[in-house]
Amino acid sequence: MTQPARLPALAPWSMIIGFGFVSLAIDMVSDGAISVSGALLEQLAATATLVGLVTGGAEALALMLRLVTGPWADRTRAYWGFAIAGYSVSAISVPLLALSPFLGGAGLVVASVLILLERTGKAVRAPAKTVLLAEPAEAVGLGKGFGVHKVLDQVGSFVGPLIVSAITAAAGALWPAFLVLIVPAGFAMALIAWLHARVPDVRVYRAAELVGTPTSADPTSPAPVVPASRATFVLFAVFAALTEFGLLSFGVISFHLAAANLASVAAVPLVYALGMAVAAPTAGFRPSRARVPSWAGPSPAPCTARRPRWSSSSASSRPWRSGFCSSCCAGARERPPEPRDQTHHGIQDRWRGHPSPEYLLTRSPST
Repeated sequence: MTQPARLPALAPWSMIIGFGFVSLAIDMVSDGAISVSGALLEQLAATATLVGLVTGGAEALALMLRLVTGPWADRTRAYWGFAIAGYSVSAISVPLLALSPFLGGAGLVVASVLILLERTGKAVRAPAKTVLLAEPAEAVGLGKGFGVHKVLDQVGSFVGPLIVSAITAAAGALWPAFLVLIVPAGFAMALIAWLHARVPDVRVYRAAELVGTPTSADPTSPAPVVPASRATFVLFAVFAALTEFGLLSFGVISFHLAAANLASVAAVPLVYALGMAVAAPTAGFRPSRARVPSWAGPSPAPCTARRPRWSSSSASSRPWRSGFCSSCCAGARERPPEPRDQTHHGIQDRWRGHPSPEYLLTRSPST
């Protein structure tokens, strides 16, 4: 027996790619600002110690606050609200950095606050975005869906600094580059508003997948996936913290590049873009298998032959629990999930969110 279900207004891939372009545009804004945050603060007469505190604290804030926003999003189920609010904070705070050079002595304080606010927006939106993306991604394969999204995300992280570099070189100042970033910020907000209007509840993807599911067990189905234990989760969180303990924010690096005249202000974003270009090839597909949604047509007959790993469908199978952090956290348990996906996501990021040891490079070049 089958039961009628409301079909999504957007196919899973349309939703994934739409979210990917939202991330692409907003990362042009965020990473464009991150690539010159230290250089901007240096122009506003900040010391290396202050740059380390602001930029390192901003990155820690972006991770540690997820311990609050993740469970909060779970309790309220307002995932769209959290995502839109977080994107809005970043879209507004970065262009406002253009005002800081004209505020005199207050410019340094304003710029520091805006940098912290931009990363706060990241903490607000990231857990909720993971949930919103996980539902359509599970229909095509969590690893593959999140992989495509991450590729688009990384493209924005690469293009944003290039735009900042070009505008800064042409104008001879940083502030016009922040103003230009209003364009991708506005595009991102318009696109996410459209996605929300089309699919106000992403659980519709899960409901559509369950249409036509037989009540009796399929003898060809694999054994159920056993959820990871709490000890395994804690060990993974500790591992994530240790791998990032010695990292420095790019703000400190860009400060020293500008203060020591190792690179022009227009060339500083190119160094950041180079790092993003190196990371981009690793953000591709992850192996995954997907369940066949009901709107994709009849499922193929069960087959015992091994299906190629790039196949987009399999009979009554669950996605492989593999891939990078987002797909691991989003797919850690069998569906339907308990409303605590982002509680775990936030806890894991809390371990990663310690302040980086910025003091190691906080001596100004002049001293």
